[in-house]
Amino acid sequence: MPRRKNPTVVLAVDFGGSSTKAFYSVSGKIGSMMMGPEVVKIPESAIATYEAQKLGSGLPENEAWVSYDNEFYAVGYLAASQLAGISRLSELKYIHATLKVLAVLWVIASREPELDGKFDLAISTLLPGNEFADRGKFERALKAALAQFETPVGTLEVKTIHFTCLPEGAGIYAAYRQQVGSAIFNETIAFFMLGYRNLSILISDRGSIGSGAKSCDLGMVKMLERVQERTSGLESDRLLTAIAQAGDEVEREVLWSVCRSRDVAQRSEEVDALVDAVVAARNEYIAMIQNWMGEVLPDRIDRIVFSGGTAQYLKTELEKIYPFTPLEWHGGVEVPQEYDFQHNGGHRFADVWGAFVRLAAVSEIAENREVQRGNSWLIFI
Repeated sequence: MPRRKNPTVVLAVDFGGSSTKAFYSVSGKIGSMMMGPEVVKIPESAIATYEAQKLGSGLPENEAWVSYDNEFYAVGYLAASQLAGISRLSELKYIHATLKVLAVLWVIASREPELDGKFDLAISTLLPGNEFADRGKFERALKAALAQFETPVGTLEVKTIHFTCLPEGAGIYAAYRQQVGSAIFNETIAFFMLGYRNLSILISDRGSIGSGAKSCDLGMVKMLERVQERTSGLESDRLLTAIAQAGDEVEREVLWSVCRSRDVAQRSEEVDALVDAVVAARNEYIAMIQNWMGEVLPDRIDRIVFSGGTAQYLKTELEKIYPFTPLEWHGGVEVPQEYDFQHNGGHRFADVWGAFVRLAAVSEIAENREVQRGNSWLIFI
């Protein structure tokens, strides 16, 4: 009898500093997920204790742990809530990206019973431009781990049939290029990705992306740190959400909920101090971003495409910095609501959605053998 063909997972992953975001498809069914960025190495006994003591099961993305080479790791919410995991913003993303992919695949396997422990994988990942040189190391580490690893429901064996590593912003570029068609050959366009940890830039020079992808560690976390330096004991995640919701005008009512004093008068004073801290930190942060952008932009630029959650937050200031340059936001990428309703990620999912659409098209082309590599706009890196 002929060997049964393994099912295939098509997966795009963005290892953001605030969350891991992914889109996938299995047998034409598309799904999405968002997991916390935390990773922690733990003894096997900690996993055994956790599994023995928990009552009932929650969503798999909140209970993710994996093991390979006899080492155990908790990822995302489980790491943060139960096992003192950290987001490791100071470390290279690719180092823990392998573990995050394993955790994402266990979530997919939990959702899709047809995978049954063995399946093939076509994967596209996003890394900051200043870590893009490490993509070879990442690919080798990932393929070795995927061959066999342990999860809460047993062993998974995954064969990598396609691997692509793209610089951050490449998903936006791919989607934008498809939308504008041949018009991209007439302009020099800067694609800025402003995220939680990194700022990244890609330059499209008459449609060609060279090797000049650049990144720096000036993501939204830098502004958050400056707010925390001026205040006392405010939790990072809740503070970040409140700052984003407070908007350009820094609305006091939104910040009220993150302050801690139980006395109304004292809390009002605390809110006043927080408003002042946010305004000052925002001004300082804008100055840092403007300086970096001035360094990396070429002398002549026809258009700038901004994307990422931080770009949306700073839209008013960015429009003032570049009043005479045509600006676009998120490359016109719209994530279909049916794939985003659980997370409401919106523009934060735009880059990985673009990478996923690109990968899905490439995977289909490869399977049908309709064109060869290099003959499509979808293959640009």
